[in-house]
Amino acid sequence: MAYPPMIEYNGAVQHPQQSFFDADLKNGTAETNNLGLPLVMSGGFALTYTFTTPKRKFAVRCFHRDIPSVEQKYDSISKKLRALRSNYFVEFHFQNPGIKVQQHNYPIVKMDWVDGHPLGVWLDKNCSNGTALQKALAEFRAIASFLEKEGMAHGDIQNGNIMMSPSGVKLIDYDGMFVPGMTPGNGSEVGHKHFQHPTRASGDFGPKMDRFSFIALDLSLTALMEDKTLHTKFREGGETIIFNANDFADPGSSQIFQILQSKASLKDQARNFAAICTAEISAVPSLDDFLNGRNVPATKRRIEVTSSLEKGPAVYIGPFPVLDALDFEAAARHVGGQGRADRSNNRSKTRTTLEREKARTNRMCSSTSGHGKKTVSKYRFGLKGYRS
Repeated sequence: MAYPPMIEYNGAVQHPQQSFFDADLKNGTAETNNLGLPLVMSGGFALTYTFTTPKRKFAVRCFHRDIPSVEQKYDSISKKLRALRSNYFVEFHFQNPGIKVQQHNYPIVKMDWVDGHPLGVWLDKNCSNGTALQKALAEFRAIASFLEKEGMAHGDIQNGNIMMSPSGVKLIDYDGMFVPGMTPGNGSEVGHKHFQHPTRASGDFGPKMDRFSFIALDLSLTALMEDKTLHTKFREGGETIIFNANDFADPGSSQIFQILQSKASLKDQARNFAAICTAEISAVPSLDDFLNGRNVPATKRRIEVTSSLEKGPAVYIGPFPVLDALDFEAAARHVGGQGRADRSNNRSKTRTTLEREKARTNRMCSSTSGHGKKTVSKYRFGLKGYRS
């Protein structure tokens, strides 16, 4: 199914009475920026708008990328979460049809709003607060144990999908969630690279796919309680806590692994985590086993932490794809996406839309009186800017 581009969704949400089917949303208003344009947060599959209604506040998720059997998937997730009645999750309703865009109907997910901060923002404010970190660590361990017990997994545990609210930790964005009854090995995303095993693939979809992420999260918070400066040094703009994908791909040349293994209280866990990074993803233990030193895989190769200068510069593994700025269509296909999975089959923009946007860019270039390149640069930066 081809979904509308962001610019068309933005137009639709500004006219809720005509665009939405839900009675609450019809009477709501989208949060806007200083220019009066809708504020939007992007994810791997959906654009999220903040809607304030006379009754309450909601997050409205509009899909920009196809999820196979999306309605059946969300129905299974909804039934499981309703049965659990857990405070770790947010109530939501999958609506199809949910929104009308350019005379076509598309599904949406209407979610209760969560007050609080994403984990990355929360850490910027609390990385030196030992008491807050200890409380958060305990909550994450409880969540990991809960999911393990229920045979389910979120699929993309990372800073942007964890909300630190006054009532406790909440997980949001359920596009990649696995619940009992789903077919393992048929995933639609692979999660944020800075929180995933180096070999994570869509075929790893199943109840154990959060294990690596929770271990990385646990060790990161434990390390911050010992050395609060680590977050400032390794946070990478809030995309991670202390580890990134390069550290997982090659622990032996990782600076953060070198630092952790130099600390007596973290040495054993750092060594075990390095072994997990180099082992098969199927061998990743549960967080509880990791904390108790059980079922840690044997290293496939000897891991010796050395200076990166001795090995030469490594190729950086970023959280997002690197695109050729001259390839308009490649850039346009990523508008609204975070690049957390392979976009090669993404058809969310039709040829007509691409040609219309390309023509718009050309008009902008031709009106700059010799400064066309500068205008194109600004426009393409704008494409990227929508993702932030």
